[in-house]
Amino acid sequence: MRILTRILPLLFFVLLFAGTTASAQQIFYSIPKQELNLYKMIGNENKKSIQTIKEFEISKQVTLKEYKEYLAAIKKDSSEAFYRTQLPDTSIGTKAVREKYLNEKQYEDFPVLGISWDNAMNYCKWKTIKENKDSIRIIYRLPHCSEWLSAHYYLENTKQKHDLNKNYSDWTLATYDESFFLFNKANEPINFFFDHFYFHSSNDARVLKRKRVMGNNFFYQQDKKFMDFASFYANDGYKYIGFRCVKEQVKSVPKELNDKSLSTSLLNYWGIKRK
Repeated sequence: MRILTRILPLLFFVLLFAGTTASAQQIFYSIPKQELNLYKMIGNENKKSIQTIKEFEISKQVTLKEYKEYLAAIKKDSSEAFYRTQLPDTSIGTKAVREKYLNEKQYEDFPVLGISWDNAMNYCKWKTIKENKDSIRIIYRLPHCSEWLSAHYYLENTKQKHDLNKNYSDWTLATYDESFFLFNKANEPINFFFDHFYFHSSNDARVLKRKRVMGNNFFYQQDKKFMDFASFYANDGYKYIGFRCVKEQVKSVPKELNDKSLSTSLLNYWGIKRK
């Protein structure tokens, strides 16, 4: 029993990371413009609604090594208390497993897990600031649900190797609400907002901090339904959810125009001036 007790935490850790493709550098997939029936992609074969998803670039899941670069940077420029809030949380396993995960280099090329939506967004903010000098020309952010679906569809159809819908699900930028649960007599969703966004504040009620998660994982599998319809909270980490970045080119808008674009809303949320 003593030997089994010692082995079980490490066995859990091995299973948690089994089958994942290692990647030392951040790799982006280029996804072209597509016309897709997103309803069909989440399991509704009867809803005929075609949406246009513009071209974009989406990364592989952010690795522990890439996330450690962020941790090293904020450790120099922020308080110890804030730094500790950015670490993977205890959802990834026992205390021994977590220490092993954080301190041994052999796991650095695997996706970083136990990272909350809030912390994933902090990583995107840091990467945006880091890679822009005089003015904001590129934003790194979490993907829209429609972008995730578009990427999966394109990469599958073109038979490219990819890590979407594999071992770990992905945080998206989208907010979770109950709009999906409006059904007709055929038990099909009547109104569903794939890309509804609300940038919550720390003082908001917990119900306003729910976010959408896309893709299957080792813990939970759905057939031809890539979206979880359960609540995942922005300030919590999960051992089966990672995240990836979309690289977005920012267009300049004349000052006299009232820019209501999502990219501007995101920069305002982060407190970043475009210059």
